Amino acid sequence: MAIIQCPECGKEVSNMAKNCPNCGCPIKTEPTNNIVRIRMSMIKGTVIFGAKQKVDITVGSKIIWQGHSGEIAELTIDRPTEIIVKYHTNAAYLGGKCSGIVDPKKYKKYSVIPHQGGLFKTNLTFQAVDVFDSD
Repeated sequence: MAIIQCPECGKEVSNMAKNCPNCGCPIKTEPTNNIVRIRMSMIKGTVIFGAKQKVDITVGSKIIWQGHSGEIAELTIDRPTEIIVKYHTNAAYLGGKCSGIVDPKKYKKYSVIPHQGGLFKTNLTFQAVDVFDSD
């Protein structure tokens, strides 16, 4: 038995536990060595009409995930891969995009952080994280 960090909240937990006693995250799961999670954060501040932006993740010209801001993408990536994250234009905000390298051997979690720029433009930042912060 060993003490490990919960993959969600970072608290110490036994590696024999089924769930984290702090946040309830499953601890014993199938091997997911190549699974990475990318959180598509919402724009902070005033959100017009409760609008969520449509989001695409692409590798080259192939779309590998589609969803919305506020969601978490789960991707199977087996080697360092450059991805492009695109937030689409909607009734409230203009779109934006960013790129970054996803490496499942180094990090399992990443966040895309949008910032409202001038004239409702969406500026995006892509970064590896240890845990997901709340919006």
